[in-house]
Amino acid sequence: MIVDVTKVEVLEPYRLRLEFDDGTSGEVDIAEHVRFRGVFAPLQDPESFRQVRVDPELGTIVWPTGADIDPFVLHEWAQGRNPEQPALEPDRTAGMMIVSVTRVEVLKPYRLRLEFDDGTAGEVDISELVQFDGVFEPLRDLEVFRQVRLDEEFGTIVWPNGADLDPFVLHEWAQGRRI
Repeated sequence: MIVDVTKVEVLEPYRLRLEFDDGTSGEVDIAEHVRFRGVFAPLQDPESFRQVRVDPELGTIVWPTGADIDPFVLHEWAQGRNPEQPALEPDRTAGMMIVSVTRVEVLKPYRLRLEFDDGTAGEVDISELVQFDGVFEPLRDLEVFRQVRLDEEFGTIVWPNGADLDPFVLHEWAQGRRI
């Protein structure tokens, strides 16, 4: 399901009220889900955290540091669900954390081996994850695709043209879970 965040309101340190374009809304305690390091480290300061805003182009919330969170993940958290669990199991929401990619290796065309800061690792076929259009169109060229690198600040992988992928989505795909 594709869903965009349309409104954000800071309720207290680390707690947000979110509204989505599908008409749903809910509250999320970001501190329950995010490790405050890397691009998220400055958000430990409540004043920095309060600078959150909706980026209508991205359809999600962003901070001036460049930190953002996948709108699907926010939608699930706001509904009291863990994105790893089926929607029919709303009681199982504990343990969902934002992860960072710590290592990337190109194995063969469009296939990467990824390692994450939670100790997990796996392979992802990027051609199954993205359509090669828009910002991803240059990645059709295997020479460009092979230029993937680790962006330690954002905890994900990135290509020279700025294309990147959400580390949570990569983590789930590397574990064989399609979201």
